[in-house]
Amino acid sequence: MRLRLILSSLVLAPLLNLIHPISGALAQEEVGPALTEAELLTSLAGDYANIGQKDQAIQLLKEPLSLNQSLVEPCHKLSLLASVAGQYAFVGQKVKSSEVFSQARNILEATEYCGPEPSSSAWSDPTTWISLAFLNHVRASQYDTAFQIATGFGEQYIEPIQNGLEYRNAVKDPEWIKLNVAIQRKLANFYFRTKEFNKARTIWLALADYYKEQGKLEQVTQFQNLASKIEPTKADDPVGSQSPKEIARRSLFECFQKLRLLYPDVTWTLTRTLDTENPIGPEELKPILDLCKEEKFTAKNTVSTQQIVQALEQIAVTSHQISAPIKRADLLAAIANIYGQLKKDTEATKLLDQSLSSLKAGLESKLDDRYEASAVLVSIISGYLDIQRVDQALEVAQMVRAGEIKLAAPDFANIVVGPKFAYDSLMPPVVGFYAEIGNFESALQLANSLGRGHQDDALFRITEQYVLIEQYSKALQTAQMINPFDADLIYNILAVAVKSGQIEWAKQATLTLDWAVQTAEAMEEEADYTNVETVSSLTYRNRLLLMIAREYAQSKKLTQALNVTAQIGVNEFGKVPKSEALRAIARQYAKAGQTKEAVKLLNQAVEIARSISPN
Repeated sequence: MRLRLILSSLVLAPLLNLIHPISGALAQEEVGPALTEAELLTSLAGDYANIGQKDQAIQLLKEPLSLNQSLVEPCHKLSLLASVAGQYAFVGQKVKSSEVFSQARNILEATEYCGPEPSSSAWSDPTTWISLAFLNHVRASQYDTAFQIATGFGEQYIEPIQNGLEYRNAVKDPEWIKLNVAIQRKLANFYFRTKEFNKARTIWLALADYYKEQGKLEQVTQFQNLASKIEPTKADDPVGSQSPKEIARRSLFECFQKLRLLYPDVTWTLTRTLDTENPIGPEELKPILDLCKEEKFTAKNTVSTQQIVQALEQIAVTSHQISAPIKRADLLAAIANIYGQLKKDTEATKLLDQSLSSLKAGLESKLDDRYEASAVLVSIISGYLDIQRVDQALEVAQMVRAGEIKLAAPDFANIVVGPKFAYDSLMPPVVGFYAEIGNFESALQLANSLGRGHQDDALFRITEQYVLIEQYSKALQTAQMINPFDADLIYNILAVAVKSGQIEWAKQATLTLDWAVQTAEAMEEEADYTNVETVSSLTYRNRLLLMIAREYAQSKKLTQALNVTAQIGVNEFGKVPKSEALRAIARQYAKAGQTKEAVKLLNQAVEIARSISPN
């Protein structure tokens, strides 16, 4: 059984490949009402154009240009002008589009960083704001406009703009894939003209693979021929300058990614043993790396499994040459975790026992950084849980509680953590184990015995398991036990429920929860909470209602969609989601040939958008 270490409640959304719209909404609110209004009006212009109302679209685009005059931050102006220019190009106004792109490019070339001072944050990079404009139109299904934004600043800016692109629904969205292919083709041509041949070759080969999957052999041949004209050079090839250990490390990581055997922390543990201080190198890993080159090699193939076990046994034997006991324990636990995934429980148990012994020895020696022991102990406990040995996992934890194993604080090897606190820190994975096997009573009992913080982590793991088995009411009930109130977690539970078809329940829960009161109580508990938390909680409610309205609209239940939209207030937290809900419903009316109704709803959305900014 795979036991994942959960770092934050955001893990719930990726479980079902959800787009988490709240981040975009909050980003809009933080940049100010004028930009929010202008961006929304720009996007609405594209909606008019999509239903054949180009004159209205062109007329509407004048308003965000007017609002642009009130913006102070150059990067806000840059983002807005990129959107407007893209829309002008989409509606066929090439001269106007070129003019606005020129204004935006002047800002881009004159702006060194966004904000009052330089920062390492991505938001300090002006091209990130162009990427934001790009993604806003992708999310609104305005792919032609998005393409114009990505390419409208000149080919030399495609790469930095592309670096800021992340669209979580990319795997499922064929239109996004087509858009990305079009951008990649332009980028490859640019690399070829600027003599960055290896970059061009890499893209052409990737495009050939893509078209091969699509069964389009003519395009496959075209891009393979382009790539074949370029021979990779050592200067262009990043592998050429790497040491044998670095190459082996990368190959091993790619191998396990291919097999989907490991989660990232185990992969990293195994590959980092290839550093210069340890005796394990390419020769010891060769059996595994050779196996990975075989097409038939999979984690489910019995012959392959035996071969990889033999290779790992050799690494385990070699690991005893590692002089530092805690580092040796780390590697042994990592291999044991792989054994657990391969259902080799006996081998896993043997190595976990060895790892624990080595860890204890390391805590008594001066050959290791003692603060590393906590992470190794987590790996050992996780290994036991993976092979259903919960009693042994608890036995290890009890050693910590009894003071037999004294853990150091992270980054402070000379500071010993109190036994109760150290024990509590090890218990959330055990709670998660009980929840995974359906023993929620034991999971809750153990979670409630933990101290603050660790209890919250444990309760989250229980919540996640309830979500995975689609017991959303229990998930919501457990999530509300977490203190302070975690609006983000509540949002994710209800969002997953909506995407799973539990729309009526999610709607009732969304409307029943008093988001503002819950947030106020949380703020009393946590003095460092800011007004942004209040904004986010009320926005969560409205974004959920928006999601529900969209689902109704997609199902052609337009009356229900309009009724839900009516529940979204037009206060400062509701204007954007209400406008977006009306747009979603309008698109469905347009698809049904009811253009008049679609225009009526878009007009309402425009009026709401116009009220966002006091301007």
